[in-house]
Amino acid sequence: MIAQYATVLTSALWHGLYPGYYVSFVHWMPFMQIGQEIFRQRQVKGSKVQRFYEKYERICDQVENFFSTFVMTYFGMPFHLMTFDKMWIYVKTTYFLPFLLLYLANYLFVWKKIVSEKPKGERGKQSGGEAKSVEVRKID
Repeated sequence: MIAQYATVLTSALWHGLYPGYYVSFVHWMPFMQIGQEIFRQRQVKGSKVQRFYEKYERICDQVENFFSTFVMTYFGMPFHLMTFDKMWIYVKTTYFLPFLLLYLANYLFVWKKIVSEKPKGERGKQSGGEAKSVEVRKID
């Protein structure tokens, strides 16, 4: 995760020193983390996310497309507005609601892991009923 933030900040620095660049890039990062967590859970056989996605694949695709487009455009506007004064006018018209929702979703999905399930082989039981310890590594 630190490497991703470093990459995002480097990209902002590459574009210039206007505050709008940093606001846009830094706020795209939490959305990417949410997407990574959901994608990770889609790979877990039998998880709630995978079962839901298989059942409602077309709807999930449309929802993903809508949220990706919204986040890229809403948080991309500061990139184009560049200065703090112009950004403040833009952001204040929405009462900061997208910012609050983005951070709430990031907290619930990435930090609280409300949709996370471990793969069946890592749930702590062997076929003989003995408990086994499993090392789970976090993938950044």
